[in-house]
Amino acid sequence: RIANCHYIAKNDEDSLEMFQDALFSFGESEETAQVREDCTNAIKKIAALYTKRGDLENVLECYDDLANFLEHSKSIDYLALVSSLQSKACMEFKLKRYDKSMETFEKSLVVLQKLAASDNADVKPEVS
Repeated sequence: RIANCHYIAKNDEDSLEMFQDALFSFGESEETAQVREDCTNAIKKIAALYTKRGDLENVLECYDDLANFLEHSKSIDYLALVSSLQSKACMEFKLKRYDKSMETFEKSLVVLQKLAASDNADVKPEVS
């Protein structure tokens, strides 16, 4: 919570350090819906801080970390996964990694198509 205060107050260095520390502590916690949400928000805010700096390589790494985290969670939020994959694809495009961008964007579309085709809420699309 203190990291959010620093973030709002635009104390970028302090908030970056605190969000990174929080991510480390989340890794040691039992995965709950709240931990998943907090972890997701921390990664997004770290990406925003790197974006402010113009550090696109670290922004890309954040989106990659977020996609991996969401993909391997106990309870996958498929729409959040699609969103993180699309953000990653956009960043790859911005970095002129066009082939990687296309692959990542296609992966997001596959997940979205499988999710849309699922008539049963209990059916989870397999992410590959």
